[in-house]
Amino acid sequence: MISRRSIRVKLMQGFYSFEMNPTTSEEKVLSGCLESISRFNALMMFNLFIIEQTCNYANEYTDMLRSLRTRKVRDEELSTRISENALIQQIRKAPSYLKALKDEHFELKFDSDLFKKYFTELKNSDSYSKYIALGSEDLKDDYYIVQELYTHIIMADKDLDGLIEDMYPEWADDRHHIKSIITDILKQLSNQTTPNLNEMISAQDRNFVQSMVNAYLFHHNEITDYIKKRLTNWDEERVAELDMILLRMGVCEFIYQAEVPVKVSINEYLEIAKQYSTPKSSEFINGILDRVLKDLRAENRVLKTGRGVVES
Repeated sequence: MISRRSIRVKLMQGFYSFEMNPTTSEEKVLSGCLESISRFNALMMFNLFIIEQTCNYANEYTDMLRSLRTRKVRDEELSTRISENALIQQIRKAPSYLKALKDEHFELKFDSDLFKKYFTELKNSDSYSKYIALGSEDLKDDYYIVQELYTHIIMADKDLDGLIEDMYPEWADDRHHIKSIITDILKQLSNQTTPNLNEMISAQDRNFVQSMVNAYLFHHNEITDYIKKRLTNWDEERVAELDMILLRMGVCEFIYQAEVPVKVSINEYLEIAKQYSTPKSSEFINGILDRVLKDLRAENRVLKTGRGVVES
């Protein structure tokens, strides 16, 4: 489920730590990158936890209303339909979700008053009134109400970012990707498709991570030499460390990732540079990678395999 770009970002961060401490072993660099991906999975589960617990608050709310003696409670106020939502029930019983609850102890990390806050906002919306008034159950209706809760209420809470980032520093980097994945999970559930919440990183992507760590560390000097030869009119000492890391990663993919088209590699690192480095870094990286690629092709070192890759 995690995208290759997010994987590349986590590799970049792992390699940055390595450059700060070059004696770090390959095993530690690899385990650090995989641990970062594991925390991505925990973040995703934490988002599902917030959704599930907000919907579950409907039960607590109706119990509170039933105990009132000061006013008559309307029947529609006693609806627990959102808690019984088919999507929420599937999330609730998913083995990977239950395991995350046990391992991560989300309930200790989050103020339960926020569930009340989010539920109250949802309860006061026109969409919620229409939802509980529906006569029949429909997965699409279940999807739309949960999606509205997540997108327009939970993710719209500006204070939430700070709370999550205190627990998971990666949240700032992963927020938009997590949001996209959660939306996709809800959509799959509404289509009666069971998403594989266990496979946060595929075997192919895991091999990509292992191969990149091995190539970056084992061929570090060789790859750096290719880059240095093309740093004409540039003082190597003034090249940003992050730019050098992205250049090395790009060259690693040219030579050691046979299934990745060179255009994909270049475009990915240009986009990462735009997000994480200096304003002119992407232009600089594009120029250097283009020159190094020509050198590598002249030496017949760019050997790509697979459909749509050979000609790249």
